[in-house]
Amino acid sequence: MQSQTRHHSRNLARLSALAAGVACASLLTACEDASSSAALNKATGDAHIAANKATNAEELANNLRAPAEAAKQAAASGSKGDQSAAALIESSAALASGEDFAQRAALADQDVRRHLTQLSALASAWSRQNALADAAQSFDPSSQIRELQAQIDGLASQISTRRATASELASRLQGVEQQLAGKRTQADTLAQQAGSLATQAAALSARDGVALVEQSTSLARQADALRKEADLLQLQVEELRPQLSEATALAEQAQNQTNRFTQLQQGLRDRQAASRQDAAAARDQAEKVRTELGSSLTSLNTARDTFTSAYDKAGQAFKAAFSAANKASQDAGQSAKVTAGNAQLSLAGLQLMRVQQLESLAAGFTMLVGTQPALPDATALQGTLDEFVTQAKATREDAKASLESAKSQFSGVQGPARERFEQLTSTFEQLTKAPALALGASSPDALLRAAIAASKEARWDDLRALYAPAATPDGQALIEMGIRQSEVGKAANDAVQDKFGKSLIDLLKSSEDTAPLAAMMSMMSSGDLTQLDPATAKVTDRGDGKATISIPGVPMPLRAVKAPTGWKFDGTQMDDLAPMMAGAKPMVDKLLEGMQAFTAKVQSGDLADESAAAAAFADAMKSLMPGG
Repeated sequence: MQSQTRHHSRNLARLSALAAGVACASLLTACEDASSSAALNKATGDAHIAANKATNAEELANNLRAPAEAAKQAAASGSKGDQSAAALIESSAALASGEDFAQRAALADQDVRRHLTQLSALASAWSRQNALADAAQSFDPSSQIRELQAQIDGLASQISTRRATASELASRLQGVEQQLAGKRTQADTLAQQAGSLATQAAALSARDGVALVEQSTSLARQADALRKEADLLQLQVEELRPQLSEATALAEQAQNQTNRFTQLQQGLRDRQAASRQDAAAARDQAEKVRTELGSSLTSLNTARDTFTSAYDKAGQAFKAAFSAANKASQDAGQSAKVTAGNAQLSLAGLQLMRVQQLESLAAGFTMLVGTQPALPDATALQGTLDEFVTQAKATREDAKASLESAKSQFSGVQGPARERFEQLTSTFEQLTKAPALALGASSPDALLRAAIAASKEARWDDLRALYAPAATPDGQALIEMGIRQSEVGKAANDAVQDKFGKSLIDLLKSSEDTAPLAAMMSMMSSGDLTQLDPATAKVTDRGDGKATISIPGVPMPLRAVKAPTGWKFDGTQMDDLAPMMAGAKPMVDKLLEGMQAFTAKVQSGDLADESAAAAAFADAMKSLMPGG
């Protein structure tokens, strides 16, 4: 909402400026002598009316098109004043056209950002669906099923044995119980017979009943013997029954365990089948997301094409406005300078709009490139990302140049136009001075190579962007000190190389007096990225978003972390080192100050030869020596 308000305010200010430019053209023709043609006067008047009636840039551009062309034709053979007046109207018309296309570019930019937001959401969905699919696919209960089957197989043997034992015990029990019943029946029969005989003997005389008594007694004894045998059989029954119960219970227990294990197996199989279905569904959903990503990328490119078309036309119109205003500058004075300055200011604003878009695109595509699992077209996305970064840097420099040109045009201009210029330039300068998007690298190895390239090419802001922030001010200060040390060291080495054709260390080695300083500088430059061959470093990616980079001559490996915008050096490592380095900071500051002073002497040409240069370096380092 704030950006829309600023844009609306800028449009109103621009329309006022255009109207002022047309008014100036009117004054120019009014001040001319009779050589000013009626056609030019009419064209100028029409332009003045059009400028005052217009309520937006498109209407103003349309209204000024005809008067501008008429003024150009009318002034073609006229005086310089006529030609300046026509040039101002032409410049105002071009400015209005540029503002119209700039507004169209702003609308297209909204579409670009909307599609970029959609891409971000789709990339997250891609990662999420693939993660769900991987998790579901990874469920493999084969080992658990095998373990359960081994338990079931073992129980099957137990069940068979226990059931056989129970069957045997049941058979034995049945036999004993049958014997027991037979013995008791026989005993009861004999006892009854003995009783019957005893009754009969009692009715006879002692002599006549002797035989019956003897028979009764014999039968009673047999009955007693059978009862004793029955009692023994009863003991066997009482022993066998609990044994049978136990054997039966153990067999049932083993069977129940088998049933539970079988149910667990089936549950695992059912869960595996469901997981495979879930994995397939997630894969299908991921594929749909991938298709949507492709469509969204196409839509993004279409929106970008629309933006680029409007951007290019707006840029051409602003440049045409600047060129036309310059033609009128000698005769139109301050008004022409204001118009030219407005053209350059509008061009700077347009370019900054593109910078912000490109940096947003770069941030979005960094996220796409780093999406896991990798998108099918990740390599192409990386190429597009590199283009965005390159274009953003170049366009940012173009915007700075346009802003400097606007400043030049407004030099000496006073009044409302100057105030309007200062308000706009203050906003633009803040944007141009804002740090570029801090992008990381696509891998730990790419991070090291990017840092080496930035150091060798003295792109210190780019090197700084490759560090994730430290957590403490002291840690951040240590990062800055390291970058400054590289910057100052490279400047000194480059200056010596340009002047004497050798490195600073080789220069110091050439003199016995400065050889110890060469050793000191060699030790301090260990791990210097400007001299490092990436093949000599060992990069270890731990696979958990962290990595280490071991550099020859540096005792402690550098830590790297995977940030949302790519791999970066872990700034929190400097938090750990800051307490140990606190005492060394004053010495390093003196060293760098001395090296800067030495570099300035080399570049100035004050040092006649290598010997003088070595002596100058030694003199610059005196403050580091004891008593220095």
